[in-house]
Amino acid sequence: MNAVLTATCDRGPLSYRAGEAMTFTLRATGAGPGARVKWRLGGDDGRCESGESGIGDGAATVVASVLRPGFVRLEADLLDPSGAAVAHFGGGAGADVPDRGQLLLAGLQHGVQAAEMIDQAVRDGIDVFPGNRVGQQ
Repeated sequence: MNAVLTATCDRGPLSYRAGEAMTFTLRATGAGPGARVKWRLGGDDGRCESGESGIGDGAATVVASVLRPGFVRLEADLLDPSGAAVAHFGGGAGADVPDRGQLLLAGLQHGVQAAEMIDQAVRDGIDVFPGNRVGQQ
């Protein structure tokens, strides 16, 4: 069986307010005992954080927040007991997402794919946050 790493939010990924805790639950299957998850968070507020925890064939929790309207991006690698990456997850959640962003993401099911969709929209030239450019503080 191939190892799989998935994640969910404690509620809808676009339902958070700026400053609220966003709880991500990472779940591993097929990794076996001794597996670990190494994760990285990056927020539109410029804050970054990283960590590592045991996961085995279970779950690990990562808590994030963003201090202003915007998104938090979660990247995680599932590591086997030797430290080799055997699975990857990328996703995120948003806080105080503008109506235009919510319309862009209409139909998104509960999960953490919102940041991927926003990233693609920005790459496609869609102005998701008028007046709030990436990289501005």
